[in-house]
Amino acid sequence: MAEEPLSANVTFTVHYSPKRVMVKGPSVAAAGQTFTLTCITSSANPSASINWLVDGVEVATVSSLVSEGEGGGWVTSSDLNYSLERSVSLGEIGVECRAYNSVSDAVVKETRVISVIKPPGRPSLQVEGVGDVVAGGQLVVKCSSAGGNPHPGVTIYKGHEKLLTEVTVDGRVTIARAVTEVTPSDNGAKISCQVSNPATDTPLVATTPIELFFPPWEVKAWVFPSNVSAGQVAKLICESSSSLPTSTITWRSGSVTNHGATSMHRPGLYGGQVTRSELEVRALIEDNQRTYICDATNGLGVTVTTNVTLNVLHEPVWKDVPSGVVEVKEKDDLLLRAVADANPPPVTYKWWRGPVLLQEDQEEGGLLEMTRVHRQEAGGYSVTAESPRGIVNASFILNVLYGPEGMMAPKRVTVDEGGSTVITCSAIGNPAPNITWFTQDSNSSIREALSWGISEARLLIDFVTRADTGFYRCLASNVVGTAKPAKTAVVVTQAPEPLEEEPLRDDLPSRPWAKLGGTGRLECFVKAAPAPNFRWTVNEDRVLFNSRKYFVRGPHLIDGLAEWSSVLEIRSVTDKDYTTYTCTASNYMGTLTSNHTLGPAIPPHQAYNLSVSSVIGTTAILTWIPPSQGTTPSGYSLRYRPLHDEEYLRQNVEGRGTTTVQIQGLSPGATYEFAIRTYNSQGTSNFTSPTTKVTIPGVVEEAASSSRQPRMPRLTLLLMSLTGAALLVLNISIIICFIRRFAVNRNTPASSYKTAVSENYTPASTPAMTTDDDEEMKSGGPDSVTTAVQYQITRQSSEIKDDGGSPGITNIIHHYGTDITETSKPKDKLLPNVLPSAQFFTTDSPTNNSKSALINGGLNIRVLYLQIQRLNK
Repeated sequence: MAEEPLSANVTFTVHYSPKRVMVKGPSVAAAGQTFTLTCITSSANPSASINWLVDGVEVATVSSLVSEGEGGGWVTSSDLNYSLERSVSLGEIGVECRAYNSVSDAVVKETRVISVIKPPGRPSLQVEGVGDVVAGGQLVVKCSSAGGNPHPGVTIYKGHEKLLTEVTVDGRVTIARAVTEVTPSDNGAKISCQVSNPATDTPLVATTPIELFFPPWEVKAWVFPSNVSAGQVAKLICESSSSLPTSTITWRSGSVTNHGATSMHRPGLYGGQVTRSELEVRALIEDNQRTYICDATNGLGVTVTTNVTLNVLHEPVWKDVPSGVVEVKEKDDLLLRAVADANPPPVTYKWWRGPVLLQEDQEEGGLLEMTRVHRQEAGGYSVTAESPRGIVNASFILNVLYGPEGMMAPKRVTVDEGGSTVITCSAIGNPAPNITWFTQDSNSSIREALSWGISEARLLIDFVTRADTGFYRCLASNVVGTAKPAKTAVVVTQAPEPLEEEPLRDDLPSRPWAKLGGTGRLECFVKAAPAPNFRWTVNEDRVLFNSRKYFVRGPHLIDGLAEWSSVLEIRSVTDKDYTTYTCTASNYMGTLTSNHTLGPAIPPHQAYNLSVSSVIGTTAILTWIPPSQGTTPSGYSLRYRPLHDEEYLRQNVEGRGTTTVQIQGLSPGATYEFAIRTYNSQGTSNFTSPTTKVTIPGVVEEAASSSRQPRMPRLTLLLMSLTGAALLVLNISIIICFIRRFAVNRNTPASSYKTAVSENYTPASTPAMTTDDDEEMKSGGPDSVTTAVQYQITRQSSEIKDDGGSPGITNIIHHYGTDITETSKPKDKLLPNVLPSAQFFTTDSPTNNSKSALINGGLNIRVLYLQIQRLNK
């Protein structure tokens, strides 16, 4: 065997195509520029070939470079140098690199999109209104440039100021517009427009100058010499600021135009001209303080004006000057006048306060105006009038008067009963004010003076009692005026106690009530000092705190002294909230407890005695009597209709005290029936029943009534007589029946007549009073109703009894909401004086829902026997 192993080598050659190509180079090129792209393949064996296509057209004679790949195989790269024509119209071109070899027919490729940029055309600049623009107006600048890719940016400048520019593109043209206000300093300034895009190395620029007109903005004038003697010539000089076109200057004094002035011009600011005018005048004595006015204008609608005053000299002599004592009320304006007549006149007036110079006036003369004089300005003053030929002086005293002020008095003084207190009131003023303490009865205009003094007054109150509680006023006055009195509340300590009279307010009803779902409001009033703490409780001392259901307000001081109140609001009222709430007020002196009951809404009682007082033509005048008990109505709702018509006509009558209304437009010859009901915020009563009827006279009846008296037909009289007799017999029979039943009932044990009366606060409809429009009756309006509290009687006995009175009780139910309680023994004689609106119902058992009316309006007199507590004391 051989000593060395034998070996053999095999080399495999794997052929594969390139997987991808990668294109490197710019993505933007300018027209006329040459750009270079490089394409590199991934590794392949054999090496791949590369082709270039520009916008789908193959580019020939592009050389390639093959090199060995890092992982084996061969990598091919190729450079494309491509020149863009200047006239190229495309915004972009696509350059594609393709690679392949003989292993496969598959071609790998990558496309590079080249954006073609072009420089814009040179800008064209337009300035609207050049040569016609006036300073203060607006200048409109437009700049446009054609071509360019991408569209160029356009910037407009006024000098070095960049203007706010609006740029739009119209096809291949880019247009920029700017608006700017111009001032005189803009005259000659340049407007420039700069256009650029990525294809421009430097912006393209267009410029144009601004040419505008501007008026003078000021004018100055002076006199040479400034002081002139009578007969001397003075030169008046007036000079305008720069303007374009040149300004014209005119002189006038009063309403007279002065001629003979000489004008000169010289260059001014911003390319304009300055105008100078000189007017020579010979000064006379009467020219002293004469004013000359200088006007400058250049025809652009603006005139600037100034004036100069001639000062003709003479020695000063006083004609009017303050002396002695000058009095003025504080905060008044004071004008002091010192007039010296001189030739030449005084040049300088000087006003002094002691050694301090207050004012030196060379033009207005000797006037010292003091605005809203203050007391600190009182003292010695003097005035001097000085001219080159002399000086005069005058002195006086300024006395500043002011009314009482700084009143000091305590607002509230609390003192124990039997103690004493001293109250001091003081004030200042010039002259010193008189101070007076007084008390005033709230029901009288008579004031009783208690104490007085000068600048201060002291009021002593000793052996204090509760009667001393009240307001005490301090009055301060002097010759200037009277100050508003200071008010001091003197309060004597006391434990909480009820008010003698609770305050009457529109928001405080006489009986607290609330609708279901609404908000109830209870208010507790006490008199106490110091301020009490309030606590509200319900249902065996359950304390109420602020919550969604309850809200407690207070304590609130009512009269500024010792009367306090607290309010309890019950929200989203339900049946359970109709109960009694306890208010407890306490301070260190004691405690007071009071009960407050919240009940449901109680609509008003019916009106009664509705009648037609007269008929005039087609107008009926109706009257009625308002209800005398129950809640007060706020208005009345009347309904009426012709007999046998189904629909009612309605008319509302506002006002609780209204008792009459006119119904107009009734049909002649028709018979109408009328009914009325009351309403207020708590609900609405039912309409009165039976209705009131009236026949409106026809045309023939009205004519006949003027010539003869109406006669009643005999048949009508006969029918009325028979009806009356029948009713009499029927009433006698009913009375006998009830007397017999009464005798039987009296022999029955007292326990058999025991009656349970329960109060049900849940609103329920009243069967005996239902009308055809009850669905319209809703709480709170003239066409609505809220059913009142009903009393359910579980046991009753009744009979007709006409004994003419009620010795045992005044009312079974005085008004809706009165409690009825049980007693152990029935009364022998109970003839209740039932209100017309009272309603009573019977039921076999507490759960029986069928009810029938016993008394409804009271047409028949019945005796209703109930076991109830006596209501009248």
